[in-house]
Amino acid sequence: MAHAALVESGIVRDVIAVDNDKLPDGGEFTPEVEAALLSHATVSECAVIGAPDAKRGSIVEAHIVLSDGVVGDAAQIKGLQDHVKSEIAPFKYPRSIVFTAALPKTVTGKIQRFLLIPVGESKE
Repeated sequence: MAHAALVESGIVRDVIAVDNDKLPDGGEFTPEVEAALLSHATVSECAVIGAPDAKRGSIVEAHIVLSDGVVGDAAQIKGLQDHVKSEIAPFKYPRSIVFTAALPKTVTGKIQRFLLIPVGESKE
């Protein structure tokens, strides 16, 4: 966890980086996006990470465990994106959604976001 203050043209701006809570592009915060996704009836669990994007630099990517019996298809992706847009600022919606059977967790149940690989990247 790091805390810092940035002085830019006489304006003090606090910069607070909480472990894995801020995406690499310096924009959206993962708890806000995750809370919006978790408020949808079909989402059981989720984790949001930053993923590289050729056009934007990085994008919001959500790794989602769906509720039992829910199919992860294009319609589900669109529905989840629209839901997030209606819950928080529309520009924060996950541009990439990955459906998964389970999220990597520690023995105490904390999600290990650093183990989630953005779509298009390979694990080395």
